[in-house]
Amino acid sequence: MVDEEISRQFDAIEEKVEQLIEVCKSLRKTNVELNDRIKGLEQEILDKREAAKRYIGQRDLVREKIDTLLNKISAITESES
Repeated sequence: MVDEEISRQFDAIEEKVEQLIEVCKSLRKTNVELNDRIKGLEQEILDKREAAKRYIGQRDLVREKIDTLLNKISAITESES
């Protein structure tokens, strides 16, 4: 009878250990998925930063060309006055 009780307790412990192992496996899988997601989001951030830099560069170039053209127009209109 004592042996049966000890056997049942070991069975219960074994079952709980197996459940913990499954939880650990699940958490590891989730961790890998989340790390992959983080890497993807970090890459998206880098891509968007680069796109923003290109946009700012293009905007500044357009602004510079517009300013140059406006100065030329101003010079022409002043010389005609």
